[in-house]
Amino acid sequence: MQQQKRKEKIRHALVLGGSGDLGVAVVREFVANGVKAVSFTYGSNLRTAARLAKELKKKGVKTYFASPDLLDDKAFRAFLDKAVRAVGEEITTMVNTVAISPDRPLKEQTVELWRRVLDVNLISSFIVTRAVADRMKRKGIPGSIVLVASDNGINAHSPFSAPYDSSKAAQIHKTKNIAEPYAPGVRINSVSPGWFNSKLNRTVPKREVQKETKKIWLKRFLEPQEVAWAIYFLASPKAIALYGQNIVPNGGYR
Repeated sequence: MQQQKRKEKIRHALVLGGSGDLGVAVVREFVANGVKAVSFTYGSNLRTAARLAKELKKKGVKTYFASPDLLDDKAFRAFLDKAVRAVGEEITTMVNTVAISPDRPLKEQTVELWRRVLDVNLISSFIVTRAVADRMKRKGIPGSIVLVASDNGINAHSPFSAPYDSSKAAQIHKTKNIAEPYAPGVRINSVSPGWFNSKLNRTVPKREVQKETKKIWLKRFLEPQEVAWAIYFLASPKAIALYGQNIVPNGGYR
C-alpha cells in the first residue's frame, strides 16, 4: 500500500477559551513544544488574557487574542482573518476548550438554561470547527482540530449537570460525524478529560470531591497540564493516524 504523503506541522495554534485554566495550559504546552505563533480567545477574563499574551510575547511568540462571538459564523470567520494577519501564519491547529456548566437541581433547570448550555458547548463548537476546517481545506493546509468534550459525556455524573453532560455526549458524537468529510486533509478528534483541578471544579462540594476521588484509579484529580499533554499529542503530527477519535485522560475511573 502506498503511504500517503502528508506534511503536518504546527505553525499557528488557535486555542479557543485560552484564558481558562485548561486553555492556558494548552497554550503553554504549544509554546513549550516550539510553536512560534499562537492566537487565543477569551470570554470575560480580559486581565488573564492580557497577562498570558504578555507572557508569550516575552518568549518571542507571535500572539493575537480577542473575544469574538463564537455563535456568529460570519464574525468568527472574520476573526480568523484577523488572527492570520496579526501573526503572519495560516492556522494549522485549533483546540476548543470553551464550555459552561451551570449546575443546579433538576427542578431548577429551565429550558433557557439548557439552550444556553447547548449554544455554548455544542452549537458554537460546530460553527467554529466547520469554519476552521473549511479554511484549512480551501487553502490546502494539512491541519488538526481537537475538541474538548468530557468524561461526563460518557459517565453521566449527576442530574445537577444534566445539560453539561448531554452537551458533552453530543460533542463526542459530533466529532466523528464532522471528521469524516474533512479527512484526510484535516484531522478532527476529541479529548474527554475526567476530573481535573480548575476554577469550575473548585466549586464542587468537598463531599462530592471525596466521593469522586475514590472512583479515580489515580486517586486524585488531574492537573490541567496533564490534560494539555493529551491534547497536544492529538494536535501534533504524532497522532497522524487518528481521525474522529475520542481519548479519555481521566486517571482511570469506575
